[in-house]
Amino acid sequence: MLKQIHFCGVIEVLSPLHVGTGDFAPLKDLRPNLGNNFEKEAQEAEVALIARDVKGKPCIPTSTLKGALSRLLQNDNLFGTIREDTGGQMGRLFLKLSRLSDDEENNQKKDYLPHFSAEQMTYIQSRTAIDSKTRTAKDGSLFNQELVPEGVRFTLEGRYLGEDTEELMPLLKKMANSEGFNIGKNQSLGYGKIRLCEIKSCTLKEVGKQDETLPIDINNDEASTNKEMITFNLFCQAPYISIDTTQAGNKKDKTDAALKYIKDKDNNPKLLPSSLIGAIRHQFAWWCQTTKNCQTGPDDSEFIFEGNVSQVQNLQPSQRLFGVTGWRSCIGVEKIECTNPGEELEITSVALDSFSGAPLDGALFATQTRCGVGFKISLSLDSRTSDEDTELFKEFIENLDVLMLGHGSTKGFGWFEKVIPEEGN
Repeated sequence: MLKQIHFCGVIEVLSPLHVGTGDFAPLKDLRPNLGNNFEKEAQEAEVALIARDVKGKPCIPTSTLKGALSRLLQNDNLFGTIREDTGGQMGRLFLKLSRLSDDEENNQKKDYLPHFSAEQMTYIQSRTAIDSKTRTAKDGSLFNQELVPEGVRFTLEGRYLGEDTEELMPLLKKMANSEGFNIGKNQSLGYGKIRLCEIKSCTLKEVGKQDETLPIDINNDEASTNKEMITFNLFCQAPYISIDTTQAGNKKDKTDAALKYIKDKDNNPKLLPSSLIGAIRHQFAWWCQTTKNCQTGPDDSEFIFEGNVSQVQNLQPSQRLFGVTGWRSCIGVEKIECTNPGEELEITSVALDSFSGAPLDGALFATQTRCGVGFKISLSLDSRTSDEDTELFKEFIENLDVLMLGHGSTKGFGWFEKVIPEEGN
């Protein structure tokens, strides 16, 4: 076509983002200045890497972004289609690789994040690996992921083959929705939310004519209608700790706690979405078996679903809601907000011999915890969730009493009770 619309904008990351490549690298290669407090095994830990541009900076690949947008707005004219009979058609929308933008937000310090690198504009999050059979923490195993932090901004550059913004505007408005949309991995954990926060220019170009600036308004406060929200509060009077593997204490300094808790940017204790969703899935599967008697067997997260949508009812409720291979999770973590940071408490324990399990004579170690911690949890159920499963999950949340989160639950740590918030909170 002789007429094209060129547009440039800014994409903002709303939650931790991991667009992976499938590659891994040792932690010591990504962060060479780890210090002497990290064991050799920890320094050799493999980290899942993100996509980068030719300069080695984080980027959002065009295929990833375009795939997410085609799900956001199904439009064959924009994204094209493939048909066996006619061969399909080419889409009119073309996008450029999204790179880090020259934005002040990208220059702000984010040192509160574990293993954050301002040069790489990423941090590394370690979480306890989940045993696929028991759905509980796997002893001595961690999963490490490289993440782009929230607040980081990327460029958006594209062109539309045509002269009318009428077809383009619905997509841009959906991209600009305040709730954002998801790309990358761990979407059910609330990761990978991005949104179009600004359009810097929109120009109509035609061969042999002067460029024409097009007015464009992406303001969109329309709330998403395909999600049902479930919100509840958790409170832990006992000590709580989600261990920060990047803040190892100084073994030679008895005043420096060996185990420290993960903190957010406000220095409050943090609850990882993976820890929350894993505990809820395990508790929900047990509740269904013992209380509702609606499952034929235990939850098998390694089950591979190879059927079609009509056969989803053959899955167990926990599999339908939390997902298995071949069926994406219907439950998402929208937000985890610390409502009460609690009081810091350092607990001293006897060190155990890793071989015999017996106490080491005269050896102690300290654990930095928080007591009286509270969180507000917001979960979402997407439009694929059946009315039956929705009511079942709501009933489970209503009857939820105790949820064990974080580390040390066998010692009484992290026993959270569901509480009803006071009016107005």
